Amino acid sequence: MTTLQLNEALFRELNIIVSDEDMMKEAIKALRLIVLNWKKITPNSDEEGNGGGLPESIKRMRGIIAFSQDEIDSDDRLSYLHSK
Repeated sequence: MTTLQLNEALFRELNIIVSDEDMMKEAIKALRLIVLNWKKITPNSDEEGNGGGLPESIKRMRGIIAFSQDEIDSDDRLSYLHSK
């Protein structure tokens, strides 16, 4: 489906829901859950084969920082990553 078709389908369904307050409440709860869990449901393609298990602090460092051998040796995480 194209984006336009998806928008049309979504609004068609919403038109049915807006006539019932209880359905709107349930729809809002469901949408919030989808938004909150979206990253858990669909992992980024960047993370699948590119350091998905690394801590965020290390992910932010990739490609922008160079470490000296002393820094690598003194930090267990860096030492582990360097040995991979």
